[in-house]
Amino acid sequence: PRGAEPALQAALRLGADAAQPALQAGLLEDQAGQLGFRHEVARLAVEASLGAPQRHVLHATAHAALLALDAPASRRVQHALQAGLMQHAVPEAEQAAAEATQAGLHRQAATLIGLRLNLPGDDAARRADWLEARSQAWTLCNELPLAMADREAALDLRVLTGDSRGEGRNCLWLARLQWQHAGQLSLARPWVDRAVRALQP
Repeated sequence: PRGAEPALQAALRLGADAAQPALQAGLLEDQAGQLGFRHEVARLAVEASLGAPQRHVLHATAHAALLALDAPASRRVQHALQAGLMQHAVPEAEQAAAEATQAGLHRQAATLIGLRLNLPGDDAARRADWLEARSQAWTLCNELPLAMADREAALDLRVLTGDSRGEGRNCLWLARLQWQHAGQLSLARPWVDRAVRALQP
């Protein structure tokens, strides 16, 4: 989706002649040496026209090239997923989410954390960690209903694992989010009361 800069073209052994027909047809465009599809819908159509084995090979090749170029994890993770390279996809999704958070790209961080949540291997506590992180990202995007939904899901997991501190923390966040969203302390108060009960011991 981001196009291929000259270094990536070289790593993929994409010679100048290979792209020429697509450039002439207006399917691709060259912006200061970076090749990319002129329209996203065209890219999606081309990708959909490929058979699954060919797609997997191309994504694996792109992933290996980006890895060799030390490209950011956010550029590598989708290729790893599409190629079925789960040993790369899991840590790269985590790294990409951390990079987006540090850069203040909270909506992108929420999307990447969502991608990580769809990958296997987490126990209930770790999944709750990711839900809380995504809730924080949604909060910073002012997407309060989404933030509350993730906090409630995390709360259920903290209760399931007997984590009273985690339960109290999520209840306090739900109180704050409910107050911010609806502006009514009466809706926040039950969450505060539950947090006190959870944390009192």
